[in-house]
Parts: sequence; C-alpha cells; structure tokens
Amino acid sequence: MTLKLIGSNYKLVFVELLIFFWGLNAFELVDFIPYLLFSGYMISVISYTALKRLSVYDPRDLYLFLTLIGFGIGYPFFYESPTDLFFFNDTAYNPAFRFDNADLDFSFILFLFSSLFFYLGTLVRFKLALIKFSVPVLNLKTITIMSTIFVVVFSLFRLYFKINLPGYNEIAFPFVGYIYNPGIYLVNFLIIFCLYLGFKSVKLSYVLISLIPATVNGLAMGLMGIKSGLIYSFIVICVLFQMLIKIGGLNMGKRVRSSLIFMGFFALIFISIVYSLIGYYRLILMINDYDLSQINFYDLILGFVNSFQSIDDSFSDSDNFAIFKRIAGINYLVPIVSYFKDGFFTTEVSLIRNIYDVYSVNPEMYLTNSILGVPKSVISTNAPGGIGALYIYGGFLYCAVGMFIFGVLIMNLFLFVVKNVRHSDFFIPLYVIILIQLFLPVILEGTIINFLKYNISSFIIGFILFYYLVNFIAFFQRVK
Repeated sequence: MTLKLIGSNYKLVFVELLIFFWGLNAFELVDFIPYLLFSGYMISVISYTALKRLSVYDPRDLYLFLTLIGFGIGYPFFYESPTDLFFFNDTAYNPAFRFDNADLDFSFILFLFSSLFFYLGTLVRFKLALIKFSVPVLNLKTITIMSTIFVVVFSLFRLYFKINLPGYNEIAFPFVGYIYNPGIYLVNFLIIFCLYLGFKSVKLSYVLISLIPATVNGLAMGLMGIKSGLIYSFIVICVLFQMLIKIGGLNMGKRVRSSLIFMGFFALIFISIVYSLIGYYRLILMINDYDLSQINFYDLILGFVNSFQSIDDSFSDSDNFAIFKRIAGINYLVPIVSYFKDGFFTTEVSLIRNIYDVYSVNPEMYLTNSILGVPKSVISTNAPGGIGALYIYGGFLYCAVGMFIFGVLIMNLFLFVVKNVRHSDFFIPLYVIILIQLFLPVILEGTIINFLKYNISSFIIGFILFYYLVNFIAFFQRVK
C-alpha cells in the first residue's frame, strides 16, 4: 500500500528519508528546537513527494528541489560543522556579525515562513487566455551553425570589452547595457530554439547537433571565468527535454532517451569537476586582467591540482563543497539574520530607491560590504538569495509579500503554458527561458530589482529580435 501511494517517486522518498535520519543525527540531541523544525520540514517534504508526481519544470517542485539542497541539507550540515558555513575566508575580511546556533534556527524559521507564502501564492489562479502562436521550422544544421557563430562572436565581444565579468565592473562604453542585455536573451533564444528543433526531430544525430550551441556557450562562459554557464546549460537541456515529453507529448524513442540520460549522467560528473577548476582559473584570470594570452593553461591545471590537494580550510572556492556552498541557502541567510538580530533594519537599502537609482546600494552590495565586511576595493558581490534580499529590504513583511507575489506570477505563467501548449508547443522553450533566466536568479540570487528593471525588458527585446531573425531566415529558405 505504501509503495502504491509513493508511486514513481519512491527513490526520491528513500533519499529524503536518508537526509531525514542523517539530519536528526547531526543535531546530536543538543536542542529540541532544531529537531522540531527539521522533523516538521522533512516530514512535509516526504509527504509532498509521496503524494505528487514531481517534475523539474513545475515551479512548486523546482523550488522544493533547490531549497531541499540549500536549506534542508544545509541546516543540519552547518549545524554540525559551523566553520563550513561560509565560502569566504573570514580571516581575510572583517564580517560585521557573530552567529550562533540560535541564528541558524531563526534563519530556518524565516525560510519556512517565506516558503509558506510562496506556496500560498501558487494557489492563486487567474483566468488565462488562449493564444495562437507559432514560429517557422528551420533547417536544424543551418540554425545550429548560425547560433554557434553568434554565441562565439557575442562571447568574444563580451570578453574584449570585459562586460559583466567576475571581479570587473567598469563600464566598457556608454549604453553598453542596451547591447549586452538583449544580446544575452537573443543568445538564449537561439540556443533553446536549436534544442527545440533537435528534440522535436526525435533523431539522436539531430539531437546531438542541437546540443552544440548550448555546449559552446557553457564552455565560453567558463573561459570567461563564469562558473554557472555549464550548470545553466545543463538545467535548460534537462527541463526542456522533460517538458516536451511530459507536456508537449513528444514521443521520443527509448534508445534516444536512454542515450541522452547516459550522456547527461557523465555531463553532470564533468560539470562537478570543471566547476572547481573554473573557480581557480577565475582568480588567475582576474589577476591577469582577463588577458588570455598571459595564461599558461598547463601550469594552470598543475596549480589547481596542487592547490586542491593542499587545501586545509573550508573557505576555498575550489574545494569539494564548492558547488554546494554556492547554492544560496541557509549559508547566505545566517549572516543577514545575525546582523539584524537586534531588530535594526537599515535605511541604506531601499526597494523604491533601487528602482529609480541604479547606483544606490542594493541587497547584494549591502550583504557583501556591510555585513560580510568585504572591502569595497575588492570587486565582488555575494548573492543574498530571494529570501535574504527581501529580509534586508523590510524583514518578515517583505518576505511574506514578496514570496507570495513570486508564487502567484510563476505558477500562473506555468499554467498559461500548459493551457496553450496544444496551440503551440513553442510556449515550452519560452517558459524554460523565463524559469531559468528570471525565476531561478530571483529566488537563488536575490537580484530582484535588476531583473525587474532590465531583464524583463531585455527578454522582450531579445524575443522580438529572435522572432524576426528566424522569420527572415525562413523567408530565404522559401525563396530557394
């Protein structure tokens, strides 16, 4: 009866049970509150998993997956090993907070409180319209070649002018954002369009061809010292693949699906290894002012291996927990909660001011410089996460209202896609871009205002450019 109830999620439930019992053991009966909080959370997660068929594209399930890592695992992990809480070396900086286990407990309560309002927001339903929309079907090889060239050219343009690169925030030239921001979305649209055509062909050779632009883009971002490039490319491929099958009704053969799952497994291992290498490489890149000609890649790899073997602290960005520590969870929320635990909230950071003044202090800057104590001479910012950013803006009230609004918007967008997919399954790749490029950064990074001000408008402009570009290509195909 239990197995029948759990259904196809029994493996995930088993993993969650292991996390549950490991988490209880991590607290070592030192306090009743962590046991109560963690037990209630994990029982809720396990029950939710057992009763619902989960998917990576449903915003409710995706939020659960991500927060299970950042908070569900992070809470007992950092309770057991508090010195591993931060990825930066606190001996090099001057953090303006001191935390204890009570702050860790309060941070977890704040997460539960905010998540409750997020899920309440997903219960709100709007009356959604039916829209007929389509894009022309292009020759896959032609659009793949064009997209790959565009990815390479745009990456070189970004590297040459040092646009939005880690540790570099100088403005390359006036109005650079009017080119860069829509250009990012145009690249994303071309990449996902290739994937869309490749998956729709249901041929393994075509699918492999369609993966080229996404792979090149991820590697190019890694070459620029951006560690998230390969991860985001991997997530986009996985989400689009599952959505086209589950919602779009794509009938892909067992051989193709098995091959893709097999390659995905090895891609995940590759990304896990390369992630730490890029972290080390980025430091060398910044030291050399992004001049690739000054970097000896053979010495770079040897230096990385030596540094990896000699790591004796937990603050390195190249250690075994590099990816885990970069997932904005409780490790980013504790400094904020600890800093404000006396009930003081800053007037230096204002939601209204951030909207009209691009140079005003935002939550990322405030967390980095005022809370973590990173000198302003060090060009770096740290993501507070969506909950952390809202808490900096205005405490519990902002967390409740903000997470509720996020839940309402993303859930109704998802339902809109489900409703309109029978008219055009191209709504699926559009939704995937919004989910990965807008929803995830807001929730995980907390870059709320930047995405409200720039990314939504850039998304629209990028899509218009993409739409007219593919129709222009389709016109010449018909002429021939």
